[in-house]
Amino acid sequence: MAQPTTVQAPKVHPLVIGGAYGLAAAIIQILVVQLNHTALKDNSLLGFVGTVLLPLIGLFLAGHYAGRHQRLAILQTSVTSGARSVFSGTGAGLGTGVVYVLVSLLVNAFLGSHLPYHTGSSNAFGSVIDAAGATLGFIIWLVLGALLGTIGGFFGDSRAHKQLKSGK
Repeated sequence: MAQPTTVQAPKVHPLVIGGAYGLAAAIIQILVVQLNHTALKDNSLLGFVGTVLLPLIGLFLAGHYAGRHQRLAILQTSVTSGARSVFSGTGAGLGTGVVYVLVSLLVNAFLGSHLPYHTGSSNAFGSVIDAAGATLGFIIWLVLGALLGTIGGFFGDSRAHKQLKSGK
């Protein structure tokens, strides 16, 4: 009798997962900003959802997926502790935060003048504020990425652990 073969998911590094989620979050944020300022005329709820809430959800989901993927595809056991999976979530969250900020800044810097709505300043004082805001935004999204990625990694690992114990 032939042995059943199992198909294993490809092993994906947490930073690749984070990069994909960060790119998606940045694209969504840019599209929401453009839609909000051109068609909807500054809807504050949509602005909050598109520029804060959805990227935060992306940070959590990147960590969740990375933690779950680490436990199911790489560790494949319910015996070990979840520290490795949780730290995979942290790495994915960090990657998401970094890519999100960098892509958002680069698109605004290089393509901002070609978009219907752009936030660029033409004076020196505006450039200093833009640079300080970019630096502060980078630090904040890095910290949020580590925090929400860790939380997501914990819940992803927990979910994968339950799945492995049940045998499904």
